[in-house]
Amino acid sequence: WPVPAINTAILLTSGAATVFAHHSFLAGRKGGAEAGLVSAILLGILFLVLQIREFATSAFDYQDGIYPSTFFIGTGFHGLHVLIGIVLLSIALVRLSRGHFVREAHFGLEAPIWYWHFVDVVWLFLFAIFYIGWD
Repeated sequence: WPVPAINTAILLTSGAATVFAHHSFLAGRKGGAEAGLVSAILLGILFLVLQIREFATSAFDYQDGIYPSTFFIGTGFHGLHVLIGIVLLSIALVRLSRGHFVREAHFGLEAPIWYWHFVDVVWLFLFAIFYIGWD
């Protein structure tokens, strides 16, 4: 339970970092925007490392029944989406550092941030279902 709770805090903090990045960009603070994206990317990587560690040390295997199978599929696909989000945020970071975005046209920065928020919200549902439960 502690590692998933820490992972929840990590993802929510990374979401706040993307908000900071976006607001910094809109305020003309490119350095702040880059720092926000770097923070979100590093927190996403940390999330994945902890998730992989949890998989490796799990007391059950995906073949142990429907619950473990569902758990590994749900959290595993989420991990894949976190990886995709890290790639998208990294591309946005490179483009931002190269000056590809302007205040009036920066969808290439906003879209990965929206995706990252989606990943955050999905994790909250997975956390509630698999770790807190509905009992």
